[in-house]
Parts: sequence; C-alpha cells; structure tokens
Amino acid sequence: MQDETTRKSFASRLPFDSHTLRLLVIAVVIFVAFSVFLPGKFFTIRNMQSMAVQFPEFGILAFAIMITMLTGGIDLSIVGTANLAAIAAAMVLTRLAGDGGDMSLALAVPLAAVVALIVASLCGLFNGFLVARVGITPILATLGTGSLYTGLSYVMTGGPAITTTQLAFIGNG
Repeated sequence: MQDETTRKSFASRLPFDSHTLRLLVIAVVIFVAFSVFLPGKFFTIRNMQSMAVQFPEFGILAFAIMITMLTGGIDLSIVGTANLAAIAAAMVLTRLAGDGGDMSLALAVPLAAVVALIVASLCGLFNGFLVARVGITPILATLGTGSLYTGLSYVMTGGPAITTTQLAFIGNG
C-alpha cells in the first residue's frame, strides 16, 4: 500500500489547475442541460455551426480585454471600438467595391481591413491618452469613450445596417 505522502491526488495529476477543471465541469453541465431541456434545438449541426462562426469574434475581443487587464486596467470601450472599426471597414468596402464601385474585391478587402485596424488603433490611442496623460481612471475613460464610439457609429450609418450585394457570397460557403 502506498504511503499517503507519495500518493498524488487526481487534481494534481491533471495538466491544468483546479480552477480550470471547475470551469470545464461547469461548461459541460451547461451544455448537457441545454441539450436535455432543448432537444432538437441546441445540439444540432446548424446551431453548432452558428456558434462556431460567432466564437472567434468573442475570442478576439476577450484577447483585447485580457491585454488591458494584464496591465492593471480595464477597457469598457471594446464593443464601441469594434463597432466603429467594423463600420469604417464596411463603408470603405461599399464605396470602393460595392454597387457602383469600380475597385476589385482583391484590393478593397485588404484596404478595408487596414482601415479597420487604423480606426481601432486610434480609438485605443485616444483611450491611452486619456488614462496615461490626462489621468482619468481607466474604467471612467473607457466607459465614456465606449459611448462616444457607439454614438459615432450611429451617426456614420444613420442607424441601418450597411449592406451590398457584391459581397453577399461571404459566409455562404
């Protein structure tokens, strides 16, 4: 029989800590509960595909929040920044390659991506200026700029979605 001091517990033999195990168990319980209580709706190919399309966006936004939290701050303007950058990119795409535009998609899509990165970087630069130079606490600065960016997005679009028929093939594959 093994001595108690040399025997390892189940949790200590796992490649991750107990907090990660707890989150994994909670996720599995939630998945099973939804599968049981919503039969034929939750655990379907269509729903899994829908979630697989949406999760990368959440992952990218979570990564941006993680970077900020590692420095000891918090960024509440992530959604407003992402919306503003996406709207700027969509406006570039519809103007250059949409209905009536004469630029090819091979040029317009990378240009729109660069525009989105520039807009998001400028938003982050402005947040950093408010926090580092002006001295506003991160939670207040980013709460205010998040509202500002959301308002700018609404002003740029006037409210409705930006669409074009030339780019309709994206996501249908």
